[in-house]
Amino acid sequence: YYKRLIEHYPQEGMAYSNLASLYERAKKADLAVKFYHKALEVDRSLSIVYYNLEQLYANEKRDHQKALEVYSEGIKYGDATYQKGIRFYQIIARQHIVDWSHYEEDTKELNDIIEWYVTTDRPPFEIIPYALSYSKVDPKLYRKVAERYAAKLKREIQAQFPDRDYDHTLSDGKIKVGYLSPNFRQHPGGTLVRELFDYHDHHRFEIHAFSLTNSDD
Repeated sequence: YYKRLIEHYPQEGMAYSNLASLYERAKKADLAVKFYHKALEVDRSLSIVYYNLEQLYANEKRDHQKALEVYSEGIKYGDATYQKGIRFYQIIARQHIVDWSHYEEDTKELNDIIEWYVTTDRPPFEIIPYALSYSKVDPKLYRKVAERYAAKLKREIQAQFPDRDYDHTLSDGKIKVGYLSPNFRQHPGGTLVRELFDYHDHHRFEIHAFSLTNSDD
């Protein structure tokens, strides 16, 4: 339907952008890049397109240098809607490539953006707490970002699953402990927790590990 829309309205930039988003969800990154760029050819003021394109370069293609080029374009030509989001992730991308040339300016603006983010009712972009773990951020702001992110996850889960009451009676007297991780594999996290399980009191605890990835290494 987006392709048909584009046939009838070839100058509708958001049609190309939404088509690109669908390709991105379908894990077709090259086609997504193509149509994001087409959207900007039609309307280079669409800051949401710069934002989505730089996220694709940074997260899917792991090309932070290319993402920085998109940030610069977005800051220069994009409308106000996603400017703070573009600037935020420009700072993060600089950290990824170890570019400290704007460190003082970036650190101050990073905190300003986060303060705006946690006090805004519906910010147009999302900050994931992990993205701040290697930044010089006021701990109080860091906590507020984490609380907002946790509240979002809670809403999403509650929308999918009704509230339940659980019977916590222990049938054999052991407390059941479950670990969930995508890193029970050849990974720093997996390496660090390998001996952890030996240190539980197996007379008192029943230990389970649930792998979130399919890995046989």
